[in-house]
Amino acid sequence: MSKYLGVILATTLLASAAVAQPAMIPEWETGDVVGTKAPSVDLKTLDGKTTSVAALQGKVVVLNFWASWCGPCRYEMPELEKMYQELKSKGIVVLAVNLDRESDLARNWLATMKVTFPVALDPDSKMAGMYAVASMPTTFLIDRKGVVQAKTVGYRAEELEALKAKAAGL
Repeated sequence: MSKYLGVILATTLLASAAVAQPAMIPEWETGDVVGTKAPSVDLKTLDGKTTSVAALQGKVVVLNFWASWCGPCRYEMPELEKMYQELKSKGIVVLAVNLDRESDLARNWLATMKVTFPVALDPDSKMAGMYAVASMPTTFLIDRKGVVQAKTVGYRAEELEALKAKAAGL
């Protein structure tokens, strides 16, 4: 009898532990910067200009950190371009920040992608560090007042759609 009681108890404990675990990773992962003024630093763009998040204040900014070695970035980038084309007339801009150490890696990678939004270079990860970016892609949504409203890590089509809807509502 006690043998069966032990099996039942072990099964119950395992089942309750499984129930206590979240079924999915939440769509929006909040980080230290969510709800705060967006950190900003001047960065060179691929076309030689200088840009920053601060310079874009007054617009809704979809700030995307990516790298040429990032597999999910290859799927996300065309979707970001599509979002940009759909929302740019509403004052929404996508700023993609590349973290490769060499700009040629970004240029070569983008040669296969047709993007029209600005691409900035952060080879020393200075800006990425300010946003505590730990993996690629990582995307932040910044409102017109320069406050970070959301953060998402990785690429999932449904999260990008949620980001698009949230951006359109700001």
